[in-house]
Amino acid sequence: MKFKIKTLEELRLFKENLSKDYAELLNSNLKIPIKQANILAKKEIDEIFNSLHEKHRVYNVLFKNNIIGEIWLSLNEKNKSCFIYDVKINENERHKGYGEKIMQSLYVFLSENSIESIELTIYGDNKSYIDFYKKNGFEISSVRMTKNLK
Repeated sequence: MKFKIKTLEELRLFKENLSKDYAELLNSNLKIPIKQANILAKKEIDEIFNSLHEKHRVYNVLFKNNIIGEIWLSLNEKNKSCFIYDVKINENERHKGYGEKIMQSLYVFLSENSIESIELTIYGDNKSYIDFYKKNGFEISSVRMTKNLK
């Protein structure tokens, strides 16, 4: 498993797809109407990408020189930590064991860059991701709960 920095065009497409996916998450998890969620998602993703610096990195994930997915990280060398914003495996490459291989390769990559801890956020309705990360040694460190009063 290898990680290769995305090109500018690949980043543009990544950002476009990320905004759509994020809007769907906002809609399903926070019950924000989809039109409003699309606007909010685009705004937030634009803000993040406009403030990107060398600590944020978006990679293609390669297996045998084929792109099987992508990963977006933020490295904080001062705190020796990494925040995983997004990991995606291409639809046609899922359920082949790549998730665990990506994580194992990521641990090696981060260790080589003096990173000692990893954090990420998972929305509450995504039980399969929660189970996956628990299986890979992650522990729940906080829980955010909401109640819609409308």
